Amino acid sequence: MLCKSPSLQQPSLGLGMRASLSPHGTPGGWSQGRFTPLSRLTPGVHTWSRVLVRVSRIWVASHPIKGTEFGLDSLLIDDEGVTMQARADPRYIDPRYILRLKQLLVEGKVYALSNFKVGQRLKWYMACRNGLTIYMQEETVVEEINDGTCSSIPLHSFEFLEFGDVPSRDKDKRLFTDVIGQVVSIEDEGQAWKWDAFGNICFRNICLRDLRGRQRIVALYGDLGRNFDAEQA
Repeated sequence: MLCKSPSLQQPSLGLGMRASLSPHGTPGGWSQGRFTPLSRLTPGVHTWSRVLVRVSRIWVASHPIKGTEFGLDSLLIDDEGVTMQARADPRYIDPRYILRLKQLLVEGKVYALSNFKVGQRLKWYMACRNGLTIYMQEETVVEEINDGTCSSIPLHSFEFLEFGDVPSRDKDKRLFTDVIGQVVSIEDEGQAWKWDAFGNICFRNICLRDLRGRQRIVALYGDLGRNFDAEQA
């Protein structure tokens, strides 16, 4: 079940309180106790649990060469700053539901989620170190909360690596690697041969410089490299 709650002009109800809509669409005050912190979730089906989270990042997990989609992934953050990855897996739920999620979920916005499953983290390509993952179901209720009382929830969460530590992640697929730096140069789009695709895949190299003046080349493959906006970098 997906629903988009209308904006409430009601002010914050006080410390640790949220103004939101009840499940039936009527205004009501939700104390912090009515939401379960991500840190308290345990494996299993959470029919009645309700979490209040910001979507920090959202992306389609796909094979960079074959284009096979494995699911819609997102990085969620609650007001304690705890992060957890969420996935909508097309193997277990209707792809039409995933399409609606793609249309509803927006990076930076806050949502109340309920009726979901919690399981062990994915083995590969995680955006955080949390050992658990939220798995969306067709019965999962997603409500946008835009009443202006969720400013305490962080916008982003990263685990930046020093440039010198990046080689230690070579061929380690368990976690995404976060780096930060100033873009100092951008190469034209190129082609690289990939044996598993038996063909070329497009890529673009960008050069970053950190605060110590060290530089690191970052390769962006596929659509990420092809659509990289050099004018806004």
